[in-house]
Amino acid sequence: MSTHEIIDLLEDAIDIIDQLEGVLQRLKPGDNITPGVIYQLYNSLVLLREKIVVARMKVSSSLTPSQD
Repeated sequence: MSTHEIIDLLEDAIDIIDQLEGVLQRLKPGDNITPGVIYQLYNSLVLLREKIVVARMKVSSSLTPSQD
């Protein structure tokens, strides 16, 4: 595991958060939320979770002593 890999995953996560923020900023109180927007939000959350889980696994594996 390299620091570069973790930084890339975290930057991807930040990009996804920015995307979510952009979608949410366009919504106004009382707007009808279409199934497409709901899917886009859900898909972004799933991708965000995946990036965080992978980063956590990489950090965790680097902290676990190897079984030589």
